[in-house]
Amino acid sequence: MPGVNQVEGNFGAERVSVAFDPARVSTAQMKRAISSAGYRIEERKYPGAQDTEDLEAAARRAEIRDLGRRVAVGAVLTAPVLVGVMGSFFGASWIPSILTNNWFQLAAITPVMLYTGWPIHHTGWLAIRHRSADMNSLITIGSTAAFAYSLFVTCSRAPCRQTGTGGSHGKVDHLDPHHRRWPASDAQDLFERKGDVPDAARALVFLGTG
Repeated sequence: MPGVNQVEGNFGAERVSVAFDPARVSTAQMKRAISSAGYRIEERKYPGAQDTEDLEAAARRAEIRDLGRRVAVGAVLTAPVLVGVMGSFFGASWIPSILTNNWFQLAAITPVMLYTGWPIHHTGWLAIRHRSADMNSLITIGSTAAFAYSLFVTCSRAPCRQTGTGGSHGKVDHLDPHHRRWPASDAQDLFERKGDVPDAARALVFLGTG
């Protein structure tokens, strides 16, 4: 930024010191530039004063409380989804059906995505907009892509059904994770169908996730 001569940052103390030419740039302009990059900035009008230190300590405690609430909400809502998904993956029969319900999982994870992850997403998208991507951006892109794909699959999913005359002439139309296993004879029929690789490949994935 024109007018800024030197910048020294201390990430541990969350402070930055700037040497600048007030004739060329103002503190308000520097604040706007820093805020637009995704960072919250507060000017220390009286550095070293007790009141300043007390205000900064209170602000840090408030931020920690806010992050603690977000993590707690995320943990409570994620736990049942984790149990349902992992229990189903390992074939646990004691898992309540509600925990494997796609709509229940969507309802539980949406607040985690939007509320718990908001501080990271806010900073991540701002960093991407300013072409200065960081770890927040990586997390934001990955979690947004996963959430969007899961939302699409959940909203467009249809039950698994098999059409045709049976035996080696069966055809898979849709796959439903609530029906993760097929009889071995059906899967074998698909594997024996020479030249029909898509159905055999889908059956292999289907059985492997059961």
